[in-house]
Amino acid sequence: MQIGIIGLPQAGRRTIFRLLTGNSPREGEGVSRGEGSVRDPRLDNLSKMYPEAKKVPAVIEFLLLPPLSNNSEQNQALFKSLEEADALCYVIRVFENETVFHIDGSIEPLRDIQKIDDELILKDLSFVELRLERLEKAMKKGKNKLQEKEKELLLDFKTRLEEGHFLFDLKLNEEQEKIISGYPLLTFKKKIVVLNVNEDKLNDFDLIGKIENNGNIEVVQISAKIEQELFQLESEQEQREFLKALNIEEPAIYKMGRASYQILGLMSFFTIGNDEVRAWSVRRGTLAPQAAGKVHSDIERGFIRAQVIKYNDLIKLGSEQAVAQAGLSLLKGKDYIVEDGDIIDFRFNV
Repeated sequence: MQIGIIGLPQAGRRTIFRLLTGNSPREGEGVSRGEGSVRDPRLDNLSKMYPEAKKVPAVIEFLLLPPLSNNSEQNQALFKSLEEADALCYVIRVFENETVFHIDGSIEPLRDIQKIDDELILKDLSFVELRLERLEKAMKKGKNKLQEKEKELLLDFKTRLEEGHFLFDLKLNEEQEKIISGYPLLTFKKKIVVLNVNEDKLNDFDLIGKIENNGNIEVVQISAKIEQELFQLESEQEQREFLKALNIEEPAIYKMGRASYQILGLMSFFTIGNDEVRAWSVRRGTLAPQAAGKVHSDIERGFIRAQVIKYNDLIKLGSEQAVAQAGLSLLKGKDYIVEDGDIIDFRFNV
């Protein structure tokens, strides 16, 4: 799963990317890629039960685009890379610093969010209009029902985009989903808005309340400056003391990882043992055989059943053996829908 990071110059995109992935962004105009771990306290707790095991968190891939400019034509070319992303991340400058310029001369976060929205809407509108032109030409040679349905759908898209709306809150049926399956539309993608704030504004939530949130947007406040200073400290003890002094519960970059998970519709199940304790990411609603396929394709192919332990039961009772003795170790078949936090041992035969 991939999230595309975009923003205006000097907003903190590169720092956020570095904090998320541990990778330094590429120099120049190319797209940078890196994987970021999703911090999950449940994985930490399970790992303590198996101290010799390797701890492997779930990961998300991040794509960092070069900064947007005031040239829409240049921006449209950049957006080609976003087509492969599953969700978008806006990095928005809120911090004040007289030594760091702003492309538009002043700090206005809502204006900057709208500016990025407008560029994405323009990209999709251009595609829809071009597709309609080609469809009209094809229909002059002979219409069919599928073309008529596509035209109706495209005209609906065009109206919404011209009104300045994203398309992600449209409810499409299965046939409509199939029609647009190859469309490179960016406004269908959900988004995370990362507000890069000054240290003294971390607990100021007024701005968050002004950002329209209809379930397709996650908002996270981060002070990239603080986060950078935090992760430069060598020990976890120093990091904890640093956070405590600032009255911060946890690094905001952890919150962003979880927000990314949420916006992508993901959840985690776990596999445990003396060799490895691991979190695996799957979409909500995934069946047990497909979850097994995340571990290995052979396990999905030869799936027999899944032995499932609930995370809370294991933590409460202290061991797999105690859970089994309490009758809480469950055997599930191919129709079992995996739940967030399940600890699964897959049985298979190939």
